[in-house]
Amino acid sequence: MKKKIIATFVIIAGMLVTAAHSDSLPKWESKSFKGLVGNIRIHIDGNPIDTRIEPMLMEDGITVIPLRDLSEALGFTVDWDGASGVINITSSAKAALNEDSGLKEQENVIVKEKLEDITVLRNVGPFYQKKTDKLTIAGRKFDSGIAVLLDGKANKGAAEVVLDLNQKYQTLEGYFGVEDETMNSQGGYRLTLMQDDYTLFTSDIVKPSDYPVFIEPNMIDLSYVSRLTIRVDWVDLELGSYSNLTPVLANFYFYPK
Repeated sequence: MKKKIIATFVIIAGMLVTAAHSDSLPKWESKSFKGLVGNIRIHIDGNPIDTRIEPMLMEDGITVIPLRDLSEALGFTVDWDGASGVINITSSAKAALNEDSGLKEQENVIVKEKLEDITVLRNVGPFYQKKTDKLTIAGRKFDSGIAVLLDGKANKGAAEVVLDLNQKYQTLEGYFGVEDETMNSQGGYRLTLMQDDYTLFTSDIVKPSDYPVFIEPNMIDLSYVSRLTIRVDWVDLELGSYSNLTPVLANFYFYPK
């Protein structure tokens, strides 16, 4: 059974600050957070991980767990800079690259190509790049990507872009969701990726304000795909103020063979 607690996290820890002068430290303060603990377990790829303190479920639905325990379980290294108050998280691949100065960086970095740089054969919508501001999905900003405006009432509830892959790529990765500017829409959408008439991927209904959904590398095999069709289809929902909806494909990258 879960038990309700009030936890106070004191930011300063003696072992972290002994090497730095007090006048160079960030401004520390003590805050109290209320949440639930009890039988919350963290699994990565089905394997449980141990944490030095028990995970907590906050009242707003956010789960709090130790950053170092989670990062190291995922293969990252964590370093604390007491002078600046910065936590540095480094991937194992980057750490290995830094340790081996005899290897050239370009030989150790996986080359990926942005969706925006792939040749487009057809663009009905049209899909566009946002030039002024970053694309935003549920408050998360993305540096690159494309978007398209759908209008459910104007019988324009679908859009598609066809990319010329020419069997040059192994797989892709990327996020998709709804641009926050249209979070009060009456509709959602489904994302479909197709090789000719063969469906490679179909999403669940993507709703406004949903968190970004991530397509992992190797989830979709592009080895024999010459033309990739990316299609979004409007889906009516019960709630919302207007019929405009902006599906977003953010930080989409293709892995060459």
